[in-house]
Amino acid sequence: MMFQPFVNLTHKIMHEDKIFIGADVSKLTIDFTLLLNDQVEHQCVENTVAALSSYLKAVKRRFKVKDASIYLGIENIGRYSWPALRAFSCGELKLHLLSPLHLSKSQGLVRGKSDLVDSQRIARFLKKNLDELSLYQKPREVIEELSLLLARRNKLQKLIKAESATIEEMGQVSKGRVRSFIIADSKKSVLALRKRLQMVELQIENLIAEDQDLKHKVKLLMSIPGVGKILSWYLLVKTNEFKNFDDPRKLACFAGVAPFQHTSGTSVRGRTRVSSFADKTLKRILHLAALRVTQMKGELGEYYRRKVEEGKNKMAVINALRNKIIHRIMAVIREDRPYQIREKNTLLVS
Repeated sequence: MMFQPFVNLTHKIMHEDKIFIGADVSKLTIDFTLLLNDQVEHQCVENTVAALSSYLKAVKRRFKVKDASIYLGIENIGRYSWPALRAFSCGELKLHLLSPLHLSKSQGLVRGKSDLVDSQRIARFLKKNLDELSLYQKPREVIEELSLLLARRNKLQKLIKAESATIEEMGQVSKGRVRSFIIADSKKSVLALRKRLQMVELQIENLIAEDQDLKHKVKLLMSIPGVGKILSWYLLVKTNEFKNFDDPRKLACFAGVAPFQHTSGTSVRGRTRVSSFADKTLKRILHLAALRVTQMKGELGEYYRRKVEEGKNKMAVINALRNKIIHRIMAVIREDRPYQIREKNTLLVS
């Protein structure tokens, strides 16, 4: 569906007016709802960089405004959002990349669903919550490339896991020619996939080695006990080189390891626990880092063993380790110095 010029809005825009645009993204098209004071207009545009750029130019030409007067909210649904981010992330346009979960939880009781209605809800959500929303910060090209490589790595790991499961399942089947063929074929696939996985990881290491800033940050992160290269890679992508997070508590919430109380009045006295709303990939890798720490010497390993001996729940202690790791991560990035241990467990920078 090609771009069509505006026909409905008649309001003459003033300098202080703000235009709010909600974008509901699908594979082939994007539905836009434009809010200007009490007036509403809807358009459907092809999900291509050229068509979206034409749409933005038409908005500015129609209302004789600059980028700074336009506030645009896009639901983050992965790769289908990429053309819009490319088209709208230039200039002074106020671009907000919105969490689908945040949008869903904010809508309350709703009935029915369509792309047009969803774009209206996004526009109204943007207008209502503007003061609480962060502007989208476009990642550097090297971060976008790193993100693609990590996505490829994740897909190869899933394929290896699937083929390994097939080998295990065939072990329960009666012996025969077909069983032997499937096991042999799956083993070949696993071997080939692991080689491809190694190639992807080599590409990641080369990409980071060629960028001095990323190389420096990885070195800082890996100075922390338990933090390896895999966690470092994901942290750089998930935090946009730590541009999106300036507080360890916020990063802990994002990773799903921040504990929250569950109490209400005198009748509800739930156990403090973490939220299920989290980046599951980052949470899993942080968990592996915490498990690694429990086997290590040093302050964190000693902390784990001491708390377990005191009778603390093991998972609660491991979650505490995940939070301690996050605080150390934010500290070394903030101070821009590697992590070392003093006798009183303070951050020593060299």
